[in-house]
Amino acid sequence: MSKTTVEIRAALNHVRSVTVRMRDLPSTSRRLNVMADVETLKGLLERVRKADLPDRDLDGDLWEGAVSKVWRYPLSGPWVDTPHYPVPCITASIDAARTAHAKALPNFWISSGLCSLSGHASTGPDYNGPAGDALRAAWPEERFHEGFHADLASGDSRYRECYAILDVTLQALLAQAEAPSTSAGGKDA
Repeated sequence: MSKTTVEIRAALNHVRSVTVRMRDLPSTSRRLNVMADVETLKGLLERVRKADLPDRDLDGDLWEGAVSKVWRYPLSGPWVDTPHYPVPCITASIDAARTAHAKALPNFWISSGLCSLSGHASTGPDYNGPAGDALRAAWPEERFHEGFHADLASGDSRYRECYAILDVTLQALLAQAEAPSTSAGGKDA
């Protein structure tokens, strides 16, 4: 058997064991709809806007302060183990940043890019998708139709696109946390 075949089989066995463990958990453990607090999100947003290079401490803080509040399972990619669960490199990997965005804001569209001037991203509720009615109820079109946008100066970093994705994700989560009523997922006063 070739070395590649052995590696593939080992990876598949790992995926199968993780799938079984996830399936055995009660559904309430799989998805927690606990919103991050406003001050935590504001602090994270400020740090994301100032950051330039991958930052494992920021990865952990973003995961603990924002993404894990709505989704607790690991993403694919490089990991750093924490006492609770592994944390993906969301400040270094566009794929990990996009997956974190998709898990934190299901049924939102996202567009991002990088040029010599900036790392940029935009996101918003996908009102035309299959979850359009639910999104209109949770994220009223008159308030959120324009979406959320970030245009971060590129500096000298290819990681600015990751940070732009994280910026718009945090903007949306912050809008959700600050919502005074049931719109955008807020709680009734």
